[in-house]
Amino acid sequence: GLELAGADCLEFIKQLRDNKGWYDPYSNELLTVHDVAFAATVDSTGLLQFTDRELQGFHCVSIVEPQPDELVEIVEGVLDTWAKKNAFLKSSSLARPLAQALVSSFVDVRRKYRPEMSGKYIWTLASMQSVLQGIYQSTPHLTVHTEDVIRLFVNECNFSFAGRFEPDSK
Repeated sequence: GLELAGADCLEFIKQLRDNKGWYDPYSNELLTVHDVAFAATVDSTGLLQFTDRELQGFHCVSIVEPQPDELVEIVEGVLDTWAKKNAFLKSSSLARPLAQALVSSFVDVRRKYRPEMSGKYIWTLASMQSVLQGIYQSTPHLTVHTEDVIRLFVNECNFSFAGRFEPDSK
């Protein structure tokens, strides 16, 4: 799938709506789209960026965030799938403990560091998703041993969570 954010996403959708497709940047030929479905996530602050006119063509569905135990099951499934696809990692026995660690960290960080403390403390499921994305994009032959997977996991968690805890400059 294609991932876009912000204004790029809106322009992409507007071009489809107005032209019934997209223009190939190389041949300048219109590529007509006959059947397409979009799935998007927007948090409450992102939804405010859309005008009523822009929202007319969308079906808005409010989804309740999963409970921590449900998140563990979801994350474990993602990690288990990654481990099975990774030919160098023979066991997915780390999926459950890593899922529990990630969800526990996410829940603790959200509870302790609230958005009203600082604008950079807005924690969404995308924070966890970036950890999983980093793991999926890793080089398989570098995650041969359990220690390699744990190092990768810690690195991705630090990148997603700890990067926001740098002290404010005064």
